[in-house]
Amino acid sequence: MRVALISPRGAERYHTDVFVYNVYKKLRRELIFALDDLERMPHVGLLTLAGYLPDDWEVAYIDEDYLHPEVAHARVFEQEFDLVLITAINTQAYRAYQIADHHRKNGACVVLGGLHVSAMPDEAQAHADAVFVGEGEDTLVRFLDDFRRGAVQPRYASARNVDLTTVPIPRWELIDDFTPFKTITLNATRGCPRACDYCYLPGAYGPKHRTKRIDQVLAEIEHAKSFYPADSPPFFHFADENMFLDRKWARDLLREMAGMNVVWEAFSDNAVADDPELLDLLREAHCLELQMGFETNNPDNFKDLSRWKYRQVPKYRESMKRILDAGVGIQGLFIVGFDHDDPGVFQRLRDFVYESPLYCAEVAALTPFPGTALYTRMKKEGRLLTENWEKYTWIHVNFQPAQMSPHELMEGIMWLFVEFTAPEMIDRRLRHFRRVFGEAGLRRPAGAVAGA
Repeated sequence: MRVALISPRGAERYHTDVFVYNVYKKLRRELIFALDDLERMPHVGLLTLAGYLPDDWEVAYIDEDYLHPEVAHARVFEQEFDLVLITAINTQAYRAYQIADHHRKNGACVVLGGLHVSAMPDEAQAHADAVFVGEGEDTLVRFLDDFRRGAVQPRYASARNVDLTTVPIPRWELIDDFTPFKTITLNATRGCPRACDYCYLPGAYGPKHRTKRIDQVLAEIEHAKSFYPADSPPFFHFADENMFLDRKWARDLLREMAGMNVVWEAFSDNAVADDPELLDLLREAHCLELQMGFETNNPDNFKDLSRWKYRQVPKYRESMKRILDAGVGIQGLFIVGFDHDDPGVFQRLRDFVYESPLYCAEVAALTPFPGTALYTRMKKEGRLLTENWEKYTWIHVNFQPAQMSPHELMEGIMWLFVEFTAPEMIDRRLRHFRRVFGEAGLRRPAGAVAGA
């Protein structure tokens, strides 16, 4: 049985690279440490699902974003498979459909899944023998039973929250060349109860926060490290929506990670600032940075979107100070284009960031992704400018803002990008990066050993 696991060209990281390297070529040298060395990472979701496939099946992992176009074309279109599993976020959807149509025509059984497919299953259904809606660990197991019996159903919807303690370790060994990957993605938890109406993850994973076993997370880290030189392990990116909601579990995990000599980052909300012990443990475990979705410094934007975040905005500066005083970095994530944002928002946000202790900030356009309450509301209000999914990138403006033109919003985002990558901000970040890697006794990630 020949199986392909495919991540199509056009993932969010691809569009970010295009934006940085083509629009802001002058910044390449300054950004090379912060982007090239840390941001490229294989698809942990596909490699985790590979753990459910029988050992005697021949499995090919293909990630188009990291292959030369000719190589990608050969691997995707010039090989034949019995089963093709394709995952897609919105920006990958059309490419995913192209690949799916090709392999169906050649007789393969084709399955489509991922966040976009979960949000738009009827659209995806026209291109696949089966679509997965929701968590793949649940849907794949049921699909495989039907596939073996020759009774594949057109749709498999996740019927429950997956028990993460039963999830297999990602099959990193399916990667034939680790050279592009300085970062390895991990998932230790899943689910977030905050219910922000612009976030597409609760719709896919639900609000219940779940965790893997601590020994399970440690084993995944050690397994990934085994493919890299001992003195230069990969940088680890925990892609969990909100990793530290279970404080006891988090403290226990961090105590174990402190002795592993790895450097890593994770998403968190600013509530961690209220737990001094947790902050100390983050520093001891060599957490490089917490990626925090502050979104906006105007609480009015949250009145109808997230009551929890509405209450947090006045605490932002103090939270930042506590976290940074503990020696843990913060990458502040901001969104512009909310209904209370007028053309003055860009200068106000720039000043807020520069007057804060943040060493790094990223800005994105508000994006009404399919599957979110924001998308449903804007579609009903007639404010969507396009449903071309390739424009749903966090960079393009695809809706009519309430208090400015789409062009003004796009221009403001580009201006903020330049401001947030000014030499002063880059210098702050580099000094912090070098300190954390130095304290861990490591040099920055320098590549992997191919075929380890």
